[in-house]
Amino acid sequence: LQDAAAEAAKTSSRRLGGLNFVELDVASEASRYALLGKLSAVLGTEQRINVVVNNAGVYPSDWTEAAFNHALAVNTVGPLRLATDLIPFY
Repeated sequence: LQDAAAEAAKTSSRRLGGLNFVELDVASEASRYALLGKLSAVLGTEQRINVVVNNAGVYPSDWTEAAFNHALAVNTVGPLRLATDLIPFY
């Protein structure tokens, strides 16, 4: 829970033109968990997400095993896990 609390402090959100923008690291379980903890405050009484834009991506300059695993986590696995985590809010 300490990791989630630290991530919650780093997870920023802002409202612009009726839209809520929330930044997080999709590859980080702690960051996704922190987002779930903040959703009630961000969503207010609606408690529903209408649109999710995953604007993330990495392309390593050298394809080592570690770089490949990181790219896979950020570009594929992280967004899928986030979508799964957000199912109750659709």
